[in-house]
Amino acid sequence: MVETAAHMVEHVFPAVAVRQWVVVFAKRLRYFLDRDADCLKRVAGIAMREVQRATAGASTRTAAAGRSGGVLFVHRFGATLNAHVHLHLCMLDGVVAQGRQGLVFRGAQVDEACVQRVQAAVRQRVLGLIERRGLLSSETVAVMQEWGTVAIVLCMRACGSQRRIESATTRARITTEAVTSNKSFL
Repeated sequence: MVETAAHMVEHVFPAVAVRQWVVVFAKRLRYFLDRDADCLKRVAGIAMREVQRATAGASTRTAAAGRSGGVLFVHRFGATLNAHVHLHLCMLDGVVAQGRQGLVFRGAQVDEACVQRVQAAVRQRVLGLIERRGLLSSETVAVMQEWGTVAIVLCMRACGSQRRIESATTRARITTEAVTSNKSFL
C-alpha cells in the first residue's frame, strides 16, 4: 500500500496535500464484508462520504461548491495473509473550489477531534447498515455501538512524497482495556 499511495501522490493527484485514511473493522463485521460484495460496496461508500464531509468541513474558508476527491482501495488480507477486510482511502486533504482566479485548493485543518467525529459517524452508519440487512441482531449492534473505537478503528496519516508515507500525524486512540475486554476484535 505504501508504494501505491506514493504513486498516487506523485503521479495522479494534483500537487496538493493528501492524507491516507485507514478503516479497520471488528472481526465480527469482517466476515460479512468479505462474503457480501454489495455490503462492502455500501460500507466503502459510507467511509468515502464521511471522510469527504469531514474534510470539507475542516477546510478553511470552504466554498459551498468545494469538492474533495480521492481513491479507495479494499484490502482483503492482513500482513500475515489472514482474512482481514479493511479500507485505505487516499484523499485530498482539503477541497477544490472556484475562486476569483480559477480553481483554488483550500487545505483542511484536520485534528484528532475531527478524526473521532468521522470514526463515530462511520461506526454508526455501518452498524446501522449491518442491522438493516439483518446480518446482526439489534442487541448485538447496540453492544457494538458501546465498544466505541473498538468496533471500527479509523486512523489517518499524511501521505508524503519521496515514495513513502510519513509518520502518523493523527491516530484514533484505542484504550488497552477496551481492546482486551473485547476478544472478538482481536
